Amino acid sequence: MTDKPVVPTYNRLRDQVGRIITSGGERAREAVEQEKVRTSWEVGQLLHEHLLEERERAEYGAQLLRRLADDLEVNVRRLYEMLELYRRFPMLRSSANLTYSHYVKLIAVGEGRAREFYADRAAAEHWSVRQLDEAIKAEAYEHAVGEAKAEEVQEPERSTFRPKRGRLYTYRLVQTSGGLRVDLGFGIHCAAVPEGLEMARAGGVVESVREGGQYRLAVDLSRRPKLFTYRATVTQIIDGDTVWAEIDCGFGVWTRQKLRLRGIDAPELETAAGWRARSFINEVLKPVDEVVVTTSRADKYDRYLADLYYLAGAAAPERVLAEGRCLNQELLVRGLAQEYES
Repeated sequence: MTDKPVVPTYNRLRDQVGRIITSGGERAREAVEQEKVRTSWEVGQLLHEHLLEERERAEYGAQLLRRLADDLEVNVRRLYEMLELYRRFPMLRSSANLTYSHYVKLIAVGEGRAREFYADRAAAEHWSVRQLDEAIKAEAYEHAVGEAKAEEVQEPERSTFRPKRGRLYTYRLVQTSGGLRVDLGFGIHCAAVPEGLEMARAGGVVESVREGGQYRLAVDLSRRPKLFTYRATVTQIIDGDTVWAEIDCGFGVWTRQKLRLRGIDAPELETAAGWRARSFINEVLKPVDEVVVTTSRADKYDRYLADLYYLAGAAAPERVLAEGRCLNQELLVRGLAQEYES
């Protein structure tokens, strides 16, 4: 059997074909979902207009829907949902971010202004159905109205927050019963110290340096070494100041950690302000594949405190660290969080 050569042009073609197939599938699913919404709305319109003609017959509506459900083998609850969809949204929105399941949650909201509030937020911030349901249960609209009435213009306080930027691939050496080890952070030690490394000692600092496709350790003689800085991937945004992240510790070691953004405190997620903070993080990190974090000590809840840096379009962690925005500071500047002595 002859091996087929893999050439760069083939790899590019394969990747392009894969992306087109994936994006085409996503568009198809969105189109099907939007057609489901449109069809349901049109059925609801037809039912509403028919029932208007028979509005003097109080029991007719329920009888009609039950008969239609039996004849068409459709769940009667679904017919009620279609009818309410038209009545609640006589002008159907064109947002691709609102699925039929979103509308089912929205039509249960009684007040029109509240319903529009949730629909606007869900569409603009790409809420999942679960996020929409949580916002409704948390009475985000009521909190937003209350905050708007109570809000007063105040002179912003001068921020004392200063971001911490560490240095990637820099580690402290520690002495263990098994010998000299590299402290990767998070309680993880690595036996990667080569014998004969000049000036290597417990408490000293080393840097992982790449040379010709290989990595070697070199002693860092900086008087004030900047440690515990890593590239990472944010896997879950818990609230306006806490995230889950997969962290590359180096030497092929990864760890999953819950990180608390250092020096800030965002409002509780049950409030409208808390939702705004979380939504901002979701928005700015959406186009970002990887971030860089500089971690500090763990807090009383065993979450490591972190300064998180992001930069859309940047693949190299060195560039993210040098040019990226500090998420902690961005939340403070936008009034989405307050300074907090961690």
